[in-house]
Amino acid sequence: MSDLLGRDTALCSTLWMLKEAAQKTFFDILKSRGEKLLRYPPLVAVDLSPPEAVREGVSVLLEIIENHDSMMVPASVKKPDFDPVMSAILDPIIQNSETPSKIFLINCLCAIQQPLSGHEVAAEYVKKLGAMIENHMHALVAKEVDAILRRCSLSHKMSHFHNSLGNGITLAEIEETSPASLSESLRAFFGLILGSESSLPEFEQIQVPKLRSEASIQVARSLAEAYELIYKVIMDPKNGYSEPKSLARHPPDQIRTILGI
Repeated sequence: MSDLLGRDTALCSTLWMLKEAAQKTFFDILKSRGEKLLRYPPLVAVDLSPPEAVREGVSVLLEIIENHDSMMVPASVKKPDFDPVMSAILDPIIQNSETPSKIFLINCLCAIQQPLSGHEVAAEYVKKLGAMIENHMHALVAKEVDAILRRCSLSHKMSHFHNSLGNGITLAEIEETSPASLSESLRAFFGLILGSESSLPEFEQIQVPKLRSEASIQVARSLAEAYELIYKVIMDPKNGYSEPKSLARHPPDQIRTILGI
């Protein structure tokens, strides 16, 4: 329009002013919407499913994306940057989803990411959401693994096992990693792994099946890696365990097989 009328014409100036005013009003509405959401956060459902606010926000955004994609602009003109629109709508929703429950947050992020996948204007934000989901998955898995090791009284022992590699300390002589203490911990560990009733988390409340499976596999892999380290330390003569095979009764590959990895 400015090319046709000239940038300095009164009509063109008026149109630019109207455009800027409309844009300001639009973002003011989005800002007000986000502030209201943060003032009145929704309750977390028992099943940790995303609240209605997430679905509503994504629905609004998809409508705006549809309008954006259908907008006609000259080939020589770049469409307006869409990232501020996405941030204005989604950032408050994500901020509102940040509760102590990692699973709730993961479910909310997935509920945002999946409908946006395939939309070109959302590609970068979808990538950002993917990184966030991955980070929270790692944190969730680490927390669950630590909880399991704590139940077996192995969590606080792991630092000794890590530090034993190459430092010349005889672990069998340390109270926390003495044969008696370690035997009790490994008995509990084997009970969790080999027991008839699985005590490992299944992450049933993660709503995306692929992520649910991935979390379980990551927990199993982390536990297998922890046991492999313990096994190596016990079998190393320098650590002073006189009957290592009576402590570590199962080789690491057997534990991996049992864990299904």
